[in-house]
Amino acid sequence: MRCLQVELNGALLWRVGIDQALMYSLLLGMSADGEALADIYVSGMYETPDGRKAHAHWGDFHPMKKDDRLVVSLIESEHPTPPTDTGTTEDMQQQDAQSLQDGDDSAEDSDAHVLPRRQGVQMHCAVNGQHLAIATMGTGENQIQCSLLWNRWHPDRCRVHVWSFGEPGLQNSDWLRVDLATDDSIEFLTTTA
Repeated sequence: MRCLQVELNGALLWRVGIDQALMYSLLLGMSADGEALADIYVSGMYETPDGRKAHAHWGDFHPMKKDDRLVVSLIESEHPTPPTDTGTTEDMQQQDAQSLQDGDDSAEDSDAHVLPRRQGVQMHCAVNGQHLAIATMGTGENQIQCSLLWNRWHPDRCRVHVWSFGEPGLQNSDWLRVDLATDDSIEFLTTTA
């Protein structure tokens, strides 16, 4: 089966894959003022034996720090990492509705603590060892985002997009758009200048 192999600093985090996969999505976000410099969110969608759509999660906002190196490869493997959570679309909608009904008790007082603002946040991007871009935050920007998307309708490629953004009304900065082929890898270095 097609999998996204995700390694952090040379150690395997996940081999994202599931039978009857429809799509996999990996989001890598960097922030000028978040608790972690960067975090990774990995999920997917698949078809159950009875034909229903279901969601799978491998990593929910796994933190990264300065000078961490994330490598993602599109591979063929019969040994995926089991997801940490799965559920049908209907189950997820019910959970969301229940959360809204119960209210969000985890919200913190915004005056409780102020996070320091990082300067010179950068995401270095290389494909198959070839350096392609250094995404930085421009004036008014406070986020760098990377999305990787694989779907079964184009099984031999994975779309990658890196951009930065911030204040409403500002145009996003586009840093990288590339397709990974099977056995290609993309490497991200999270750092500050």
